Amino acid sequence: MKTNHSVYSAYLSLAVLFITTAAFAAPEWKPTTIGWNGLQSNLTPKQVAMVLQPTVGAPLIITKARNGVFETWSYDNGASVVFVRGVLDYWAAPRVAKSAAPTLPLQNRALMAVNQASLSVRTDKRG
Repeated sequence: MKTNHSVYSAYLSLAVLFITTAAFAAPEWKPTTIGWNGLQSNLTPKQVAMVLQPTVGAPLIITKARNGVFETWSYDNGASVVFVRGVLDYWAAPRVAKSAAPTLPLQNRALMAVNQASLSVRTDKRG
């Protein structure tokens, strides 16, 4: 009878532990805003990935310090995020590129060059 009591007591302890852990566990974090505007200080790398992944994608380069204190993620157009001791400390959104003059497709540029060349050739028909 003593063995059954020990087993029962162990199961009861596990059940209490499970219920207590479930009751006090933090709810799953979900971002309220996606993209660069959704970042805020003290987010974990996992949370930053959840915020940036849908619109920005994965970082181009991830750099980690040997001591594990710093981690930098680099993105296109000079954007980056910096983690210090495992939480987001600094970020820079992408720089907005100055609008360049619109360029013509290659075929149109080639046709324009041919047309300009044909205009510069003189066709004198003297008879």
